[in-house]
Amino acid sequence: MGILNVGKVLASIGLKLQAITGGTGNYPAGEEGLIIYDKDENKLKIFNGTDWGSINIAGAFDVTGAGASLAYTNGNENWLVFRTPGSFSVSGNGNADVLVVAGGGGGSVPYGGGGGAGGVIFFPNAPITDGSYPVTVGTGGPGNPSNDGDGGSSSYGAVPGNPSTIGGSLSLVAVGGGRGGGQNYVGEPGGSGGASRGNGPGDPAASRAASQPAQPGNSGLYGYGNPGGSVPSTEYGGGGGGAGGAGENLNGGKGGDGFAVPTSFLPNGVPQQFQDLLGGIPATGPYSPHWSYFGAGGSGDPRGPGTNAFGLGGGGSRELDPVGGWGVLGGGYGYNPMDAVNGRGSGGGAGNSSPLDWGDGGDGVVIIKWTTE
Repeated sequence: MGILNVGKVLASIGLKLQAITGGTGNYPAGEEGLIIYDKDENKLKIFNGTDWGSINIAGAFDVTGAGASLAYTNGNENWLVFRTPGSFSVSGNGNADVLVVAGGGGGSVPYGGGGGAGGVIFFPNAPITDGSYPVTVGTGGPGNPSNDGDGGSSSYGAVPGNPSTIGGSLSLVAVGGGRGGGQNYVGEPGGSGGASRGNGPGDPAASRAASQPAQPGNSGLYGYGNPGGSVPSTEYGGGGGGAGGAGENLNGGKGGDGFAVPTSFLPNGVPQQFQDLLGGIPATGPYSPHWSYFGAGGSGDPRGPGTNAFGLGGGGSRELDPVGGWGVLGGGYGYNPMDAVNGRGSGGGAGNSSPLDWGDGGDGVVIIKWTTE
């Protein structure tokens, strides 16, 4: 092959590259810095000395969602929001801000501890390349008697939250929130840990631990979670851990705050489409600060109001002044613990034995944001 060695090439019309068809088997012998045009993929390719990679051309980066709950565009800003499983495909190479929130753990009963929040991953400016990325979205753990507790002696076992994931080259796993402890069983670790039970032996730290920051790779590096609160054996349960802070070590402690994403991550004003997917609470209302928080812990019984913690976790039973969860919308309270708001991955509120009731953890969410030229 001949080589033209000049300091600069100035073409008055343009530079024409040979169009290669038929895949990589028809590429020329690789030479570091060599650029070709792949007609089948409609992309420029460059050889880096080892592999052929696509050249990132301004405007060529594109993301398309399949099964997304919402695809939203405002100017050159774009979002995909997943509240159920789906996938997205990437054409070209670029960067995106990625939020992955697992389902929150259920609150427990009696003398219950608040449920731990689902693990939160916020990966700003994440590099994403050509390919398909499957998405799963974790549901919250119900706070109902669906298992037999630790030793089969309790019928009051709450349920941990379920993980949310993005596959492909991102390979991100947000861990489900730990269930809160009850009278006959301890809280459990999770993305954020479930809180200590009351009226029983104190829960060891390992049972309330946060596992999200300890996850391998970027799942831990960009992951957020905190332990659930602990209380003396004669007290009511503590507050569930939140992605932004630990649960309170108090008699009926409130849950830890959620993790606050940058205000620029969500669309300006939080449009109605986002409101519907992230809790349904008016962005113009008195609780709008909650919009930027994900993964709050649920409150222990009987503290309430658990959702003093930003992120809309569930409040404990017997609360007198509801300030979050469904209480914002005028839902029932008093002796009924609150479910966490779905779309936030927060933990459910704890309950007591009169009446026998539990708060469910909230479902998670996956949000991808990118900017086009």
